[in-house]
Order: sequence, then structure tokens, then C-alpha cells
Amino acid sequence: MVDMNEVVARIVRQRAVTPERRSLLVGLSGIDGSGKGFVAKQIEARLAQHSIAAANINVDGWLNLPDRRFNSTGPAEHFYENAIRLDELFAKLLLPLREQRTLNLVANFAEGETAKSYRQRTYSFKNVGVVLVEGIFLFKREQRKLFDLAIWVDCSFPTALSRALARAQEGFRSRPIRVATIAGFSISRSLPATWTKPTRGCVGTKSSMRLPGRSDCPIGTRMRAASRRSTFTIPTVTTWKSFSFPLERAT
Repeated sequence: MVDMNEVVARIVRQRAVTPERRSLLVGLSGIDGSGKGFVAKQIEARLAQHSIAAANINVDGWLNLPDRRFNSTGPAEHFYENAIRLDELFAKLLLPLREQRTLNLVANFAEGETAKSYRQRTYSFKNVGVVLVEGIFLFKREQRKLFDLAIWVDCSFPTALSRALARAQEGFRSRPIRVATIAGFSISRSLPATWTKPTRGCVGTKSSMRLPGRSDCPIGTRMRAASRRSTFTIPTVTTWKSFSFPLERAT
């Protein structure tokens, strides 16, 4: 079991044994609506109390544009593979900042999930002790090995989905839906492709630590430590669950 105090203590200990010439790279992932941003801000504030400067980076600005992100053919797997410009994010921002602690970068930035074009954003960091990056799909096999620590924010799917619908995430609001988990992918019979979100390759067993999201997560959220070398077995059983969330495209 881990709580916020233990998470911060673990980061502080790992920072102490990391070469001073570089930053500590910490990943914070979870499903949409799990509270990753909230937790990241809490960690950043607590690290400041230990005189550790943290760069808090959200991956949403590194989304691909909708015409690349979505596809009606194999929508879940396509979204998983094409939602975020992870290779570019690591090559241009995260790894240089981890190695140098200081970075100035002008990069293409997606201003929200419905952006049709990029704007230029300047990232400027100086003498950063911890690079804290939060977002979905961070712990794919190729990227997981690059993190010094990986944290999974655990939250039940119904709670996360209700939050996403409440904030019209991906431009949708309400309609009864049925969601299936097939070989690790969350697939909806009635939702458009924009809410066909895969869970494969991004769950907590790939993390160093596991903790709950915001305190309003219901029963089912939990805290526990997970081995960095632990493995993830993709589910093979199809399980349908019904949720009565209304859904319609926001205008």
C-alpha cells in the first residue's frame, strides 16, 4: 500500500541517489479522468517543500490532430498507437531535459483535444531536479524503460468515464452505452470512435508505485506497490458492463 507521503518520499530518495548532472524522470499515468493532473500538482507542491524543483509536463499538448488520432477501422488500437506523439515528446523534450536539467524548446502544441492545427509553444526549464510527466499511454514497452520511477493513478472506469462525460471530453456528453473489455481494449458498441479507449499496455503492473486518484474515487480505487519488473498479462475474456451515461456530441 502506498499513499502520497510514501510516493513523495520515494521520489526524494531516488533523487538523492541520481547523479546531480541530470534530472530524475518520473512518469504518472492512468486512464482518462483518473486524476493524474490533480496528483501531479500535489507531488510538485510537496517536492517544493523539499527544495526540489519539478517540471510538471502534461502530454495532452503532444496529441496528434484528430485526423491522425482517430480512425473508424480498428478505432481502439488505432487510438492507442496514434493518440500521442510520444517519440517526438521523448526525443525533443523529456530526454534532453532529463540529461541536461535545463532546456529551451519551441514545439508544436495541440491546444485542446478538438484542435485542428498546432500552435507554437515555448518550453523553458532551468536546473530542474525532477521531470514529472503525466498522461495516458506513457508506459508502453518502448517508453517504460526510460523512466526512473513510474506511478499509476488508480481509479474505476465508471468514475473516470463519468468525469470525462461531465467535462465533455473529446467533445461528447450523454447516451446509454455498453462497454466491453476485449483482450485489454475498452470497446463500446454505441460510442463513436472518439471514446473507444484502449487499456492495453498502460496499466499499473508496469509501474513502480500505484496510488489512488482524487479522493472522490469510489470503492475500487486502491493503493499498492508494484514491482518495476512485474509483467502485464492482457485479459483474454470478454466482459460486458452496462453504464447508463447519456452521450451526445457537444456543440
